[in-house]
Amino acid sequence: MNEPHGFYGIYQVWLGNFVTADQGWEAMQLRNVPRKHSRFFYPYTRLGQRGLQRLNTLTEQAFCQKLAHMGCIPSSLLLGYSLTREYGDTGRVICEVSGYQYLYFGIEGILQHYIEPGFYEEVQLFFGDPLLLEICWYLLRSYKPLGLDHGDHPVMQFCQMVTSDSFSYPRLDS
Repeated sequence: MNEPHGFYGIYQVWLGNFVTADQGWEAMQLRNVPRKHSRFFYPYTRLGQRGLQRLNTLTEQAFCQKLAHMGCIPSSLLLGYSLTREYGDTGRVICEVSGYQYLYFGIEGILQHYIEPGFYEEVQLFFGDPLLLEICWYLLRSYKPLGLDHGDHPVMQFCQMVTSDSFSYPRLDS
């Protein structure tokens, strides 16, 4: 879906060295945990047991980055949003470009996998959560200042749908 030319590399920020030994072990064990869909690791972690919560520390960001690079959509979204200035002051790394990229690729992952078995049940974690709305607003207002031409991309169309009043009962198949 995304054409990478002119789009920065996703490795603007690498936090992997800050993953604790326990977090590294937990991430490796997640491949063996039965899930409804393969792109959802985060809800099955200790951190994910509290639901979609803001990441407030560098180690939480590092852990979500590891999961995002394993293909986890919720981790990509949580990490991306935590890398932006939208949070306020906490002890975490901020990089607007990387934040945008992780958010963009997270939403793109939703659009690419929504028809797969088990995906709809897993993605319910987002629907009704204000974080999805905040993420979509951020993407819609940030692509132009970052010099990106994403206005007509399906990711932006999805974000426009989410931020409109018509998103009360989301349907990914329409």
